[in-house]
Amino acid sequence: MKKVHFSIDDIIMSLRWLEHNRPSSIFDMELYGKLLEWNRKYGLKVSCYAFGNNGSDFQIESIPKLYINEIINNKDWLRFAYHGVYGNQYQNDSVLFRRELENFHNIFGQENLAHIVRLHCWQCSSQEIEYLKGSGVTTLLCPDRGTELFYDLSISECNAVRRNLKVKKGNLSYLKTNVRYDDMQDISCLKEFESSDTVVLFGHEGLFRDKVVFVEETLKYFYEEGYTFVI
Repeated sequence: MKKVHFSIDDIIMSLRWLEHNRPSSIFDMELYGKLLEWNRKYGLKVSCYAFGNNGSDFQIESIPKLYINEIINNKDWLRFAYHGVYGNQYQNDSVLFRRELENFHNIFGQENLAHIVRLHCWQCSSQEIEYLKGSGVTTLLCPDRGTELFYDLSISECNAVRRNLKVKKGNLSYLKTNVRYDDMQDISCLKEFESSDTVVLFGHEGLFRDKVVFVEETLKYFYEEGYTFVI
């Protein structure tokens, strides 16, 4: 089976908007409404990697229960997961990391969270790795570009991931991200994945509206090529 994993990083602005504006349904919002539309058209499944706060006036526990219930009720295709401590760069604070991760468990229920996760800046400490494994995370998604080390992997392990090899370390698998919709100007780049069994596609919440046409074209392309979406 050929598979596509699709996710959106840095989710926080839409959650703040929900708390402030209180629509009848989370799917009345452009972002989540589009995801629902694509689930119905293409069988999309999506993981949303969210921060615990926006660094100023919003905490994720402020989301009304109505929307949390909608997310949980659609967990067969829509899942959230903790993305890491908010900030422009990786924040090495294992105490805060654990507290916010546990907060996600309390809000969504650990069993309802995504088990395939991409952390902010592709960084975390060895202690944070242990917290993730204890929370049911099975796979960490790795960078689509760059030369720096990521997560707890060695140079040789990082290079293996860059060669599209799936690295396993302990109970965790590490998988390269292939396509970033943030940069897309057309979908011609997708041709190189025609023989790939697994494609990892992602982008950031802040660029979703600007790239929504390319996102849909990409999802449609993989759907018509016979890929199945997974979370």
